Amino acid sequence: MIEEFIQSLQQAEVEADGIIKAARERVQTIRRDSESALAMVRASAELMLQRRLDPIDQETNQHMKLAEDQFCLDLKQQLESLELRAHDRRRVALDLLLSRLTAR
Repeated sequence: MIEEFIQSLQQAEVEADGIIKAARERVQTIRRDSESALAMVRASAELMLQRRLDPIDQETNQHMKLAEDQFCLDLKQQLESLELRAHDRRRVALDLLLSRLTAR
């Protein structure tokens, strides 16, 4: 009777080991599946985010180009204005220098 009890315990242990092994395999399968699903969700989210950001990037680039063009135009106008002022002052300075030289 004790031997039968020991055999039934050993059989139960073998069965429990099998159940534990199957459960561990199932856990590993679930873990792999969830990691795979997470990777797919991340990829999908990145793609969706990129699709939303692309038009914003394009609009930003257009605004930057317009701002750069306007800045270049403003600089060109300021340079022309400075050149005109320098030319006028040069002329006045030369006239003053000439008048001082002729006055001597």
